[in-house]
Amino acid sequence: MNNRVCFLMRQYLNPMPEGHNMASLNIANSVFRVLGDNVAMVTLEDNALTHHADDHRVYPIKLPSIGSSTTANVWKWLPEALTTVSVAKVIESLKPKVVHLLNVTKEAYVPILRILGRRVIISHLYHSFYVFEDRNFYQRHLFKLRLLALKYKLFDHIFCTTNSLKEYLIEKFSLDEDHVHYVPYPIDVNFFSPITEEYKVELRRKYKLPEDKYIVGFVGSVLEPLRGFHILISALRYISQHTRSVLLIVASTDPFTGKLHRSSDRTSLLEMINAYHLDSYVMWLGCSVDEIYKMSDVIVLPFTHPHHTTDPPLVVLEAMACEQPVVTTLTTSASSIIINGENGLLARPNDPKGLAEIILALEDVALRRKLGRNARLTMCNNFSMEIVGEKMENLYKKII
Repeated sequence: MNNRVCFLMRQYLNPMPEGHNMASLNIANSVFRVLGDNVAMVTLEDNALTHHADDHRVYPIKLPSIGSSTTANVWKWLPEALTTVSVAKVIESLKPKVVHLLNVTKEAYVPILRILGRRVIISHLYHSFYVFEDRNFYQRHLFKLRLLALKYKLFDHIFCTTNSLKEYLIEKFSLDEDHVHYVPYPIDVNFFSPITEEYKVELRRKYKLPEDKYIVGFVGSVLEPLRGFHILISALRYISQHTRSVLLIVASTDPFTGKLHRSSDRTSLLEMINAYHLDSYVMWLGCSVDEIYKMSDVIVLPFTHPHHTTDPPLVVLEAMACEQPVVTTLTTSASSIIINGENGLLARPNDPKGLAEIILALEDVALRRKLGRNARLTMCNNFSMEIVGEKMENLYKKII
């Protein structure tokens, strides 16, 4: 079996992927759709999942467990380091022409892959270029290794999910521009897709949402400050002074972890909602992310700072694919995808009053429909699995 491309990632078999895992899964699956059996997946899994691969193209490898949670936080790269030889042997047996590194500690695998044979090594970077400027972040997340790998040009090619990261890497590390490529996140536009008004009514009834409300949706951690949930609550306070018809629905795992009242952050958020008398304006829903997108009239994602680990944020792209008008801020690279007033709306970060005014303006049904339609077109024309898969196929051909 001679695969042209071999992916290496963590948790390909995870039944509930999110964040980095979801991004990696989408990237790999977009190429699987285009290249079929010319692709293999070597995936690092925990013990519970290594035997669940029923696809002949998938090669799971068990990650060793390590001691305490403290050790895991400090040495989280250690399980991967212990598997490098096993991974390299599997990849060598597949004899690929390209090894495409996704959500793994990429720098750990390059030396042994180089020793075992000459092949093209691609590093796929999802993060914002701001991580290279945030010393606290990259020291905490072992980004010094990434800095060294880029400085000494250990990767043959680099795929970036934003043009801004591509340009930054070329300038910062004096990389050859022919070896750094912009590849947008692929989104499954068939799964994340618009629904009929009848089905929207049915979904809202399922979750006992009032039929006469203008529904604003929020997806993501309410505790992670850069997500801006506290800004949205402050904006909701302004909104409540003008209308009682708005309802904020929230899809976040945070309130359902059982630690709601033991977390000072959670308690302060609840106190904030209570102090502003917003209890009747907020509903916490334990539903799937795509249902939040589809039940809402508008999705609001008021990031306060650049999203370090996944840029652009997947939630923005998924909501746009669902034909939803999205309100986000100028802080992430989503601001290069959204044309303000055409396929979404952009707010200033950390500006609750300005955000409230934008949300109130979107009570206009005609404006919402226009933004939603254009958002969907943007995703289908530029970010679909097929389009991004074909783009990567063409890059592979050029690289090989």
